[in-house]
Formats: sequence, structure tokens, C-alpha cells
Amino acid sequence: MNTDAFKLLWTGGWDSSFRLLQIVVIEKRSVQPIYVFDAERRSLAHEIRAMKKMLELTRSMFPDLSSSIGGPQFIFVDKSIGNTEVDRYFEEFRSVCHIGEQYHWLAKAAGQCGYSDLELCVEKDADQAAIAGTWLAIVEPYFSGVGHDCKIDVDSLDDEKIKLFKYYRFPVAHLTKREMADISREYGFYDIIKHSWFCHSPILNRPCGQCQPCQLARTNGNYTVHEPVSRRISVANRYLNAIIRRLKLETEA
Repeated sequence: MNTDAFKLLWTGGWDSSFRLLQIVVIEKRSVQPIYVFDAERRSLAHEIRAMKKMLELTRSMFPDLSSSIGGPQFIFVDKSIGNTEVDRYFEEFRSVCHIGEQYHWLAKAAGQCGYSDLELCVEKDADQAAIAGTWLAIVEPYFSGVGHDCKIDVDSLDDEKIKLFKYYRFPVAHLTKREMADISREYGFYDIIKHSWFCHSPILNRPCGQCQPCQLARTNGNYTVHEPVSRRISVANRYLNAIIRRLKLETEA
């Protein structure tokens, strides 16, 4: 691994894919993509496929810069590994607002690997009222700096649960998705990141149209090449999954 490269948590999604190209095309820096591998994630194959496609396009469209992208490093999540501090921070967060389980095991993985400056891509919401009451609304006031320099000053924390995010930098926290789209068009890599993936629960290899990332994509404008399945198929799939879950519960009983 290039020790001078920015270490980027790359999911194959819009924000982190934008950041990957921003680093190499605009900032002329090297990047080490890191993918935290969760075998239970339903969108796993789609994310890997999206990353492969975007890397191929980058090599084709920016051949002189593609060497600045290190081969993706895959970290396998062992959710059974204990980390008392991270567990405490996460539980404190959950006591005051909803926060995705992924932020629990991502922090464990970062601590386990000794990372302290991973780039975590969380965009600015154009509607600031929309983040009220979320974990981001709690963390955002602690951000300092812009771009790669945006991070949390752990030494000045007066709220211990914020330390759940002490491992990261927040390079796109000042940009909305629309601003990222405009920048990517200006610098010629929009046609790459539009192959990013966003859905958590794909149906027939297409976005479900109902999960939170799908709803956000619809609200912000769907910039990707991936069109959701029809609402009819999505609703039918939801009922089918409910029946399967019930059958499993009855079998276990």
C-alpha cells in the first residue's frame, strides 16, 4: 500500500466514487480504496460489480492517472470481535437517535486495523432540516476543516459518543450530491460515477426503489445508470419476503 495515498472507504456508491475520482483527477493525489466486506450485505455483488466497472472506465478515460488508484483492499468484517470502547460509543448513540449498524462494525474494523484517518464519505444534505434528529446532526458541529482536512477534533470532545467517528476524515461533508454532479461534469468523470450503486435491497439485479438509499436517490435526482424495478414488483417482493420471514419463524418455533 502507498503510505502517502489517501485511504478511502469505497462502497461503490455515489459519494465515495465521486471522492475517488476527485482525488486522482482534480487533486492529482494517490488513493487507496478500502472496501469493508460484509458477507451478509445483500448489495455486495452489485457494489463490487459497480467498482469494477468504474475502475475499467477510469483506466480507459484517464490512462495517465489510473496508476494513482491502488488496487482495492478488502477487509473482512468479523462482527464477533469485541471492542468495549466502540460498543459503548455506539450504544450511547443508539440511546438518543437511530444510527445504522454499519457504523458500529466499521469503527471496529478501523480500530482493529489501526486506522485513524480513513476517508468516510457523508455528503451535505441540501435540506438541512432533513438531518434534524439524526446522528449526522449530532456529529456535524464537531467537524473542522474542509475536504481531506475535515475531521473531528477528538481532544476537544465533551460528548464521548462522538468518538465513534474518531477514525475518519469527512472529505465531502461540505458538498451536496448535485454539487458533486456539477463538479464531475466539469472535470469529465460524470460518465464514470453514474455507474455507482446505491440500493441496499436489490430485486432482479435492479434497485428496489423502496429502501432509504433508493428514496434519497429519487429525492436528489437519480444520477446513476441503474433504474429501479417497478413499484408493482417492489411491493410484491416485499410481501414475498414477509411470507418467507414468517415461515422461517414458524419453522424455528
